[in-house]
Amino acid sequence: MQTLEVIGNFEGTLVKFSEVSEENKKQEILSKIEQINGLNPNVYERVRLKTYLKKRASILQTLADDYLTAEISSRFPLINDGLFALRRSLYIENTRNGYQILEDITALEDVPAISKKHESLNNVERIEVPLFAYTSLDDEREEHKTLLGKITIDRRKIRDMDYENTYEKNLWITANLPGENLDGMLRKARYEALGEYFSILGKAMKLPVVGDILSQEIDLMPDIGAIWIPTADSLDLRVTEHLVHREYIDPAMILSARDKKYLITTWNVKDEEPFEHYLREFTSE
Repeated sequence: MQTLEVIGNFEGTLVKFSEVSEENKKQEILSKIEQINGLNPNVYERVRLKTYLKKRASILQTLADDYLTAEISSRFPLINDGLFALRRSLYIENTRNGYQILEDITALEDVPAISKKHESLNNVERIEVPLFAYTSLDDEREEHKTLLGKITIDRRKIRDMDYENTYEKNLWITANLPGENLDGMLRKARYEALGEYFSILGKAMKLPVVGDILSQEIDLMPDIGAIWIPTADSLDLRVTEHLVHREYIDPAMILSARDKKYLITTWNVKDEEPFEHYLREFTSE
């Protein structure tokens, strides 16, 4: 399926992969929490008691998470993780004018889509990237860019003096959130969503057991972001080359005694700047 067809049914895809929690689901979870929290082992042996309490705590943690999820999704539909597992296959051609997308195919069932007619071409690279792009909206950046994937298109070794350097050339695929900065309506929706989230969290904190568990979590601050399906034409293709590996003699072991420093030995490591020539210059025998 061509990705443009999927973009045309954007809202339908979101509905397919989201759900709203009913009130009875939250009550069922609270009943389970109350029941399990009141259970105690029949035999009070130290080893068995420790194991039992550990398992009970784990179950209560899961139920507390489920309850908070149910509370939030009763207001904001919960998006299934399957949505973020959807992939698209990009066939990227290396032309005289640079890299360009030759074909863009989406598999809604999370099955790799393969276009056989491009597989045998030497100048065409295939990469699978997420169908949906995501970027945080929690800052005031002028543009919101996200990395979808990269292809290593070349890897070569170059000998420099006594050292062998390995360089890697990568093709980066990024997407920019379409449109300008958030307008007044979207900013209001963002702040209202944060307000409702903390209201739900405050309500959960007052509940027995659930509140005790949630209060132990370090970070309950949410992130407000945006998801979208970028068109092939809007994707940014950029090539970079950088040093990924260097072999040489470095660092050095020294002996410090009576305000003097003496060279003992050197050994091989990676990704450090060479300085053997400095050692030769500043040591004496």
